[in-house]
Amino acid sequence: MRNSFKITVIAILIVLTLVPAVSYSIARNFQKRYYKMVYYYLLMGLFIPSQVVLLPVTKMMSNLKMLNHAGLIILYAAFSLTQGVFLFVNYMRGLPYEIE
Repeated sequence: MRNSFKITVIAILIVLTLVPAVSYSIARNFQKRYYKMVYYYLLMGLFIPSQVVLLPVTKMMSNLKMLNHAGLIILYAAFSLTQGVFLFVNYMRGLPYEIE
């Protein structure tokens, strides 16, 4: 239980620091081509089912010798990043500039 708690808390902290930073920059610069491409690239991650990714990711993590706590934290954060950025970008785009 201690290991699961540690992995979950660290992954959540990583997601809570990365998602708002990435989402804010994408939302406020969405008219630029680079930010739009990054957003759509991250959005493509939502359309890939986790069952399709499971075997290739396991093989890749095994080859990189990352079948440990650090590897699991990175996977949790990476898989949560796509959905978090999608939700937070749309929230930020709905906020008026005057609130800032």
